[in-house]
Amino acid sequence: MIDFKKCEECGANLEQKIQDRIQGAFCNQCKKWVIVTTYMPAIFQDTTKYKMYLCSADSNNKEHIKALSQIANINFLQAKRMIK
Repeated sequence: MIDFKKCEECGANLEQKIQDRIQGAFCNQCKKWVIVTTYMPAIFQDTTKYKMYLCSADSNNKEHIKALSQIANINFLQAKRMIK
């Protein structure tokens, strides 16, 4: 029977770890993942629809236009038209 608390290679205790989109058992001595699965943070599981209101922005300020295009998932020209 496999002991999931110990590393098969070196016998060290395994540590539960989350890194980026991976979670599982990690051996700090071997520096290897032993058991892994996908990790999805709660923010990526949120299916709530939100409304955003643009209070003020300068249509000549590229940073404002870029920010709006990224948040609204639209291209630069669409964002510029939306601000005007």
